[in-house]
Amino acid sequence: YALLGKNKRGPVGGVHCTFGVFWDYMSLPQGADRSEAEYARFKQGLATMAAFYVHPYTFVLSARTPIPDGDYENTRPYEKRGWCHFELRTASIVKNDDNLWDLSLHKEGTAITFSECITTLRSTRPPLTSPEQMARELREKKFTNDADIGVVASLYEQGFVRAFDTYQQQGGGAMVWYYGLGWGTAQVPTLVAALEYAEAHCRPKDKEGKEDAKLG
Repeated sequence: YALLGKNKRGPVGGVHCTFGVFWDYMSLPQGADRSEAEYARFKQGLATMAAFYVHPYTFVLSARTPIPDGDYENTRPYEKRGWCHFELRTASIVKNDDNLWDLSLHKEGTAITFSECITTLRSTRPPLTSPEQMARELREKKFTNDADIGVVASLYEQGFVRAFDTYQQQGGGAMVWYYGLGWGTAQVPTLVAALEYAEAHCRPKDKEGKEDAKLG
């Protein structure tokens, strides 16, 4: 799962542009042999990672390609992995339509440009989910360390609140749009619960950081 750059309403950069890349596991120091400085960086990065995924104009690339054939230690599919579930759900809360990508939509071995990614890899997304429901869903997913479930549930809650609190500040305007996503009546209870949670816990702020609106 990679997070790429920042976009303000449309394609960015050019042949000489620079992107920052956050790639979950590899971007945070791992392992028992970490130094104190590396562990401090890990804790700091972990505590703020939801902000990367939840921003409406960061590009999020989800590696939802099937696990290739071979003798691998971990062949668990993407949709059953706890951290992947958290990352995709967090990136789906208020993400701009052009900024959530699915790598499985790319034909392996073919060339693709950045501008083509915006259309070719544009992803559907799951319905908006409340933190309470997310906590229940995470208990059905698989983690290498089951102690991560509580951490991830807390990170999602932070990201959910941040999404609506800062949406206007991040250039998203006063409206969050959900259309053409294929959601049906079966998703209505999930959406209602999420919106009720947002109304109770979120305090949208204007570009100056002042509380400016009531969800409705």
